[in-house]
Amino acid sequence: MIIGWYLFGYLTNDNSVGNQGFGEYSLNLNSLINPMSASLFIKSLPYPIEQSEGYNYLGIGILLLCT
Repeated sequence: MIIGWYLFGYLTNDNSVGNQGFGEYSLNLNSLINPMSASLFIKSLPYPIEQSEGYNYLGIGILLLCT
């Protein structure tokens, strides 16, 4: 698994400006429960502006079914 991480660029010592992961197309860990201002009932959690492409909110109905 560690070799795979290295091959895909997850493990690196390079701290240059170009080393920013997937940047705009990255996904935040709270993307399934973070409505990013699209819900009338749930308050939006903080998220970096460049992660707007990682929008993956399930919706309040699905979240209620999972509980």
